[in-house]
Amino acid sequence: MLLCADDAAQSIVASIAYFELGQLKDALETFIHAAANLPLATKMLFGKRNKTLPTSFMHIEDHNVGVALGRSLIGYWSQQSPLSKRFFKKLIGDPRIAAIISEVESLDHKIDQESHLGERRAFDRRHQIQSFDFAKAQAEKLSDTIE
Repeated sequence: MLLCADDAAQSIVASIAYFELGQLKDALETFIHAAANLPLATKMLFGKRNKTLPTSFMHIEDHNVGVALGRSLIGYWSQQSPLSKRFFKKLIGDPRIAAIISEVESLDHKIDQESHLGERRAFDRRHQIQSFDFAKAQAEKLSDTIE
């Protein structure tokens, strides 16, 4: 897998590109990396609407990345193949990926709470989940989604 830049938004673009190139394992890894780093943007772009407005700085930034990427990919969305739509709908709908996103969202709330107490357990776990190593390990466990 070609590692993306530090900007996790590039993992979304890379996931789409890997899918189009037929490199499904890499598409899955970069999709998980995107979902773990930008859960709101990933959900927005692949069909899951958020029920609440973002309130924290991190969530607002995440949302704004989703809006910006959605606009920049407008040409792709208009020509996206049914196969691509099914692939990404399957990924975003997989309960195991939903669990990763849910954990990230939960950790984001805990980070805000812990920061006032001088604790960092949630921050450390969040940092671990944001890594490419985490995405790669999760992709191994989720390899059945691309078969």
